[in-house]
Amino acid sequence: MLNPSQLSDMLAADWLMDDSGPHPDSVAQSADKFAGTVTTWFSAALAGPFPVTTAQAFRPILTALATPALMAQNPTAAGNLLATGVAVYMTGQSFGPGFSSPPIAQPPAAMMIGTAFSVLDLDRDSRAQMIATAIHLLAITSLVSFMIPPFAAPVT
Repeated sequence: MLNPSQLSDMLAADWLMDDSGPHPDSVAQSADKFAGTVTTWFSAALAGPFPVTTAQAFRPILTALATPALMAQNPTAAGNLLATGVAVYMTGQSFGPGFSSPPIAQPPAAMMIGTAFSVLDLDRDSRAQMIATAIHLLAITSLVSFMIPPFAAPVT
């Protein structure tokens, strides 16, 4: 089951570096750290009784989509691109015999991530919490469709 507080802690520790910590050498490395954190967290996702089986396999997709988001010089654009990248990453994930749909909460998630990037006086933990809340919102607004028997289940 997905826990947004756990993702927040992971983002703060593994991706959002403070001034004293080592920083990635490039935007691509930062995008890969972000993708690694999100995929590790998303690996705990369930839809009904079925766990996600493709979270780690889709990591390169998230890395590739996070890179231009982190290169954007505008916080609103960065929020839109990163929320879209996470939404694309979550789409088509395999949960046993089912596959996830695109999350419907991309617009509010983009706004939350853009705000996290634009409010410069946020501390690292608050910034991580805003981004984690947005990513969790994306996850829980994606349905998984199962063909036999036909039913759908939310991602949890």
